[in-house]
Amino acid sequence: MRDYSGVSASRLEILEQRLKSDVIAELAEFQGQVLLHSETADGDVVPVWERVDKLDIATIREMMDDAEHSSKDVDLTFVRIPVTSESSPDVSKWAGTGTE
Repeated sequence: MRDYSGVSASRLEILEQRLKSDVIAELAEFQGQVLLHSETADGDVVPVWERVDKLDIATIREMMDDAEHSSKDVDLTFVRIPVTSESSPDVSKWAGTGTE
C-alpha cells in the first residue's frame, strides 16, 4: 500500500477523481456492479458484488459542492485538511480557513 503522508489537498482530490473514474469503469465492465470487500468478525475477507448506479458515484468535493449549492438556509464552505493515520491535525494550519 502506498504512503500518502504529506499529501496536499489538491493532490488528494486528484486521487479521488481517479478512484471515481476507476469505479465507473468497473461498473461499465461488470454490468453495473462493483466488487467490494467486507470482513467477518474473525477477520476473514469476504468479496461482495454490489449493484450501483454510476450517477451515485461522487468525490467528497463533488458532494460538498452539491450540498453548498442546494442549501438555502446554511452557509457552507468546504475546506480540505488532509490527515494521515500517522499524524494528527495541526490546528495552527487552520488559521484563515473559517474553521476556527
